[in-house]
Amino acid sequence: MSVLRAANYRLLKGLCGSIAFRVAKRSILIVGGGTAGWLTAAYLARFFDLPRNPRLSITLLASDEIGSIGVGEGAFPTIRNTLQFIGIDESAFVRATSATFKQGIRFDDWVRTPEGGRSSHYLHPFEAPYHGDGYSLVSYWLLQDEATRRPFAEAMTIQNRVAEAQRAPKRPARANSPVR
Repeated sequence: MSVLRAANYRLLKGLCGSIAFRVAKRSILIVGGGTAGWLTAAYLARFFDLPRNPRLSITLLASDEIGSIGVGEGAFPTIRNTLQFIGIDESAFVRATSATFKQGIRFDDWVRTPEGGRSSHYLHPFEAPYHGDGYSLVSYWLLQDEATRRPFAEAMTIQNRVAEAQRAPKRPARANSPVR
């Protein structure tokens, strides 16, 4: 067996558990027809190339008796990679679902108790801080005096400024905009 074929075999074996995966009929059951269930089913179908894998089936078990919870859902920025991987156009998805771009979660009066009629808030950003060339700005932020340094989200990400300005990463429909 060549080195390349041996490496591919090990990769397949690691992904599928054993070579028997390719021979025996396998079934995956996903319990729950909410957003996470459907995304999981779509992701696995793409990952295992379901149309070309007749020995694999994916079943999603959903209840007609359990309606939408309706608490409002959010997705991390990595949803863009997930949509791309499963072959869903981001612009079409945003239009069809009336999606919004969430920058993070804001916690009001989480860090400090309001005093003198003044409250505070903390934004937990969904996007990781910038890093490049093997360096991360986080270590430099940590070196600053804790009493005087700016809050993490404010100093390390753009999300704080975007949220404070009540902006989003994309504008509504324009003639040359990818989002219509």
